[in-house]
Amino acid sequence: VGKYLQDQSVGLEWLGIHNGMLGVELDREWKGAMVRAYDATGRLLLLESLGDLLGENFIAMPPIRGWLTVELSDSEGKIARWAGVH
Repeated sequence: VGKYLQDQSVGLEWLGIHNGMLGVELDREWKGAMVRAYDATGRLLLLESLGDLLGENFIAMPPIRGWLTVELSDSEGKIARWAGVH
């Protein structure tokens, strides 16, 4: 179960969670990408610098079960959010 909280204008498609990894496909380069994951209370569970991303990527999710909001951002100000149950 997942919901996309950002439209496709940022050139991104969420692929869902598979084996504890959240997949994302980027059709253009995201420079200086960062990922943050929050639980249902807003507690920060993950903060990681991913560098430059392009194409299909998989992000390891925190080992906590429940509702997550994942935010992917880059150095140019693009932001995409995914929310769902992990």
